[in-house]
Amino acid sequence: MRSDRKAKINIVRRVLRTALVLALVLTVLCTATGCKYIAGLFDRYFGSGARPTVKFGDMKYERPDIDAAVEKLAEITRSIENNEGTYKSQLQKIMDLDAEYVDVNSMYTLSYIKFAIDTTDEYWAAETEYFDEKLPLMQGALDDLFVACAQSEHADKFEEDYFGEGQLEPYRNGELITDAMVELMQQEAELLTEFTAFDYYSLEFECGGRTDTLMGHAMRGDVTEDALYLAFYEAINKETGRIFIELVKVRNRLAAEAGFDSYADYAFVNLERDYTPAEAEEFIGKIRESIVPLFRQVEATLPDIDGEASYSRISEGRILDIAGTVFKRMDKRFTEALDFMNKYDLFYLGYGDEQYDASFTSYIYKYMAPFIVIKGVGDTTDLLNFVHEFGHFTDAYLNFDEVAILDLNEIASQGLENLFILNAADGDIKKSDLDALRELHRQNTLMVYLLQSVYYWFEARAYVLPENELTVEGLNALARQALAEFGMDNYYPDFEFLWATVPHFYQQAFYVMSYITSNAVALQLYELEQAHTGDGVNKYFELLEWDASMSFKENVERAGLTSPFSGDAVEKLASTLRKMFGI
Repeated sequence: MRSDRKAKINIVRRVLRTALVLALVLTVLCTATGCKYIAGLFDRYFGSGARPTVKFGDMKYERPDIDAAVEKLAEITRSIENNEGTYKSQLQKIMDLDAEYVDVNSMYTLSYIKFAIDTTDEYWAAETEYFDEKLPLMQGALDDLFVACAQSEHADKFEEDYFGEGQLEPYRNGELITDAMVELMQQEAELLTEFTAFDYYSLEFECGGRTDTLMGHAMRGDVTEDALYLAFYEAINKETGRIFIELVKVRNRLAAEAGFDSYADYAFVNLERDYTPAEAEEFIGKIRESIVPLFRQVEATLPDIDGEASYSRISEGRILDIAGTVFKRMDKRFTEALDFMNKYDLFYLGYGDEQYDASFTSYIYKYMAPFIVIKGVGDTTDLLNFVHEFGHFTDAYLNFDEVAILDLNEIASQGLENLFILNAADGDIKKSDLDALRELHRQNTLMVYLLQSVYYWFEARAYVLPENELTVEGLNALARQALAEFGMDNYYPDFEFLWATVPHFYQQAFYVMSYITSNAVALQLYELEQAHTGDGVNKYFELLEWDASMSFKENVERAGLTSPFSGDAVEKLASTLRKMFGI
């Protein structure tokens, strides 16, 4: 029998198997204005809306010559700075680059997907390293072009005819991305790749290097399984913790170079959030006041949702069959998106140690195709994970990935989980499995508010630690404090060292807040659907008609729902959660 410690870690990993949306827009990090420009050019380039019909296996990868693209950008920038030729000729030179940008983005996305599927593949590792080095250079060159256009006598016409109203305003006083920032962005990308390739759950790690001696002792019966398991995670804590520390240092320097007082401020701007870090702190403070007491009431009675006791084995085909049956009852738009996914093989489910230990949905612009990658465990929890990702897929399929605001993206995924769990019936899946998934969903819903608040509290403070305290030991102590803040000391004590395995801390700083804000909206869809079948689904698609000119709060309110930052929103959430838990 496995130890209690190991079982508890697996329970938390199941509850928190929240996925990443990897938009992969041109570079790992770009300015908010730059991201809007990139989204705009895809709209222009694919204005007809006609989708290329290519299966994933037939999508051709060819390494783009980014150095040549950077030089071409520099030449166009110089011509605009010198006001060479007519306005129309300058505009045409910029427009002629659209296809090249789409190709670079698409090749990056394809290479990253293949690297994530097998991080041990030397070819795709090399391609990822190439983009790590070159994409920040391209982003810097693109920034120079924005400045030249913003300072041109034709600036207003450039906005009217190409960039969009107000998009050049931030560049009128000069560059936003300096050479120093480009260098820091390259360092950040390299660290992200190092983390992605770090296979911290594999047998290779457990049996190699520093742990082989410990394994040998365990095999002779000198060390208990519990102690060995803990030793593995503590070793991982040191290794991936080192990567995180370097990321924090690089990102803090990046924010300072960009003129921000803190990295949190810098990250929130680049995530296009319409709320500040201070508002986020106030929000999780309300969660501590209203939802933590609820958790303390139910903590001792929460059923065990560990996989070995609760879930049946399941195949990829069975996942798709069950999802298709439920989606068909819910809305034909889900079926249309699922048919597209199946027809063009836009889904990968794997279990190997070589795979990146996170699930994500990306978008391949050249083929106008979302793509799902899932790191599975082989049981029916993979079904719920697929449903989460398929929410992202549906959003990207219907909207051509137009909206890149994480708080909205995560409504699409968490909202579909809520709707699916209410519409799935005993005939779709074995009753015991459905009951287990409903319990997993119930606990997951509660834990989104608690554990993601722990994550955010920890992350926000990690970025302001003095460098002499920015050590693995210092971060472990900070993690303990975060648990205590939200009453999670007994439930998840191993976060003290498992914080270093959370992919969101690495791939996108401050991402975790979007899970909380979006779930606050997605839970309203749950209430609507529970009250009257179909109402939540209808509201879901009303929400997905995103208005790209609106912010997160504005889009939520446009659909007639309540912003999580409104006065009594958290108290209403707590009321819904109390109903879910029968208290």
